[in-house]
Amino acid sequence: MHVAMVDQAGEKMSKSGGNLTFVGDLLDRYPAAEIRRFLLSHHYREPWEFREPELAEAARSEEPAPVVPPGRLREEFFAALDHDLDTPAALRILDLAREAPRTEDLVEEAERILGLE
Repeated sequence: MHVAMVDQAGEKMSKSGGNLTFVGDLLDRYPAAEIRRFLLSHHYREPWEFREPELAEAARSEEPAPVVPPGRLREEFFAALDHDLDTPAALRILDLAREAPRTEDLVEEAERILGLE
């Protein structure tokens, strides 16, 4: 999938610029699910700056969690993905599901879909 520009140290990350960070190198320092969550916390259409300290802090969304009744969490999770693959919103809903009672099935399904299991 094509994504928006990713900067690093104020410059566009690019092979020709020689300022790439490789996932293989990050895997030496971080669990795969943590890297995936970090990458999914950025919308694929929005440019962003890669900062490893944010990954080290397991960057959680700074946006407030949406107010979603527990009975609608599954519907809202899939609605977020259907809305231009809004993975940051889907992650916020997944976080709500982790704290809601009787949502273990949704958490398991959502983690599998996002590659976080």
